[in-house]
Amino acid sequence: MHCVYNGFHPENPKANKTATKATTTSKANVKPAPRKSVLTRQRILDMAEQLFSEKGVEGTSLRAIAEQADMQAGNILHHFPGGKDELFNELVKTIFDQLINQLSGLGMQQEMPESLISIASGLWDYFETNPKRARIVLREAMEEHSEAFEQGKIQARLISVAAKSLMDTAVKKKQISKVDAEMFILDTFSLIIIYHSAPALRNMLMEDTVSGKKRFLAQIKKMLKPE
Repeated sequence: MHCVYNGFHPENPKANKTATKATTTSKANVKPAPRKSVLTRQRILDMAEQLFSEKGVEGTSLRAIAEQADMQAGNILHHFPGGKDELFNELVKTIFDQLINQLSGLGMQQEMPESLISIASGLWDYFETNPKRARIVLREAMEEHSEAFEQGKIQARLISVAAKSLMDTAVKKKQISKVDAEMFILDTFSLIIIYHSAPALRNMLMEDTVSGKKRFLAQIKKMLKPE
């Protein structure tokens, strides 16, 4: 009678080699699980984002974030020693970084006004996917709590200046209508933020909110159409 211990056959060397190879292959195919600390950190950020969007920074405590994330406040401080301020700074930085990444390259291969329409469409898509972040941007734009927002303003200003330069050139070439570039940028961004951050206002003023993006882009095209 042959005994087998964890795939090892004392009297069958060939079977041992096969078992060893199978065990090695099995281990090689096992993918390492995501680090628990990474998942915990992301859960904290997600819960903080939810509360910041609902109550603002001043109205949100570290304890409330901990309760929402189902953990002790000390656990949050382990991942974010700076507490609520560090959480908010990282969240705002993430928003601006993702916005820039999403908009980078949009419209670069297009002529005016199609390039501007592509950028406006990209902005719409980002905040439509992340309405909580639209509320956070709106609140922060009024209160300016974080250091990250100051950096974000610099990035946003650079984008605005570049867009204005492109629009002014397009006006001279008669590719788009004679619009005030800065007001156009402000109007476009503000409309997108308010549309996605204030559903009650949107529903109160509009009968058809389903085709919002289509109507928004149609309005942009109309505004930019050369005279």
